[in-house]
Amino acid sequence: MNARIYYDTGEVYDDDIEQAPPLGVLVITQEVRGKRTILHTRDFYWFKIDEGYFEGSDQFGMMDQLLHNRKNVGKVLAGRTVDVRTLQTAMQRAVKENK
Repeated sequence: MNARIYYDTGEVYDDDIEQAPPLGVLVITQEVRGKRTILHTRDFYWFKIDEGYFEGSDQFGMMDQLLHNRKNVGKVLAGRTVDVRTLQTAMQRAVKENK
């Protein structure tokens, strides 16, 4: 898995998913079915074990996955609401680093 996780602190994580810091996620870039994708502005993100990529949604979507699809849910990360400038900076960095 070649995901890169961008945090509210300005840090970027791209190592073992299970060791990723769980809080403050702003942006996740990853490859899904051969295409680079950018996932952002979600309350929660979880790694889909069978598919090999992250998905995200609000609290209800995450709970639905945990209750009905638990065997396929790996690492769960929490998003963070930040000011527009911080989010834009993370998004611009993610786009630039993942062309």
